[in-house]
Amino acid sequence: MKKELFLDTDVLAGAAAPLLLGFLRSQALCFTSVLNAAELLAAADSVLARTAAEEVLGGIQVLGFHQRYARRFGEFAARVPGLPMRHAMVAGVCVENDLPLVSFAAKQYGAYPHLIRIDAEALAGAESWTDVVRAIMPAAR
Repeated sequence: MKKELFLDTDVLAGAAAPLLLGFLRSQALCFTSVLNAAELLAAADSVLARTAAEEVLGGIQVLGFHQRYARRFGEFAARVPGLPMRHAMVAGVCVENDLPLVSFAAKQYGAYPHLIRIDAEALAGAESWTDVVRAIMPAAR
């Protein structure tokens, strides 16, 4: 498994974010999407919060969207119509780029095929890449 991870908005913005982000960045190349970056910045309700959000994003690769992703978004949205489109978008970017998704809401992404999920809560106390790999949840078929 390559040492690359996709970080959902809840991981970028959560109360445990500084410690968890530091650990994840020390273990892997970290990615997020333009959607997640926009969510993080939109939630920044002060100059200090916006500066903190921009610092978080400064250490992460932010992926944009293109046609290949749009096809996957549509496929995933149709497969799981009860979930928000943002879930289909995040899952689609992860699958298209072969990136495991790290999220505190990883269980909500369980219906998307071929998506590798890591529950961020399971990373509490993690000390190595081996701990990250152990936290992988089973993928849907």
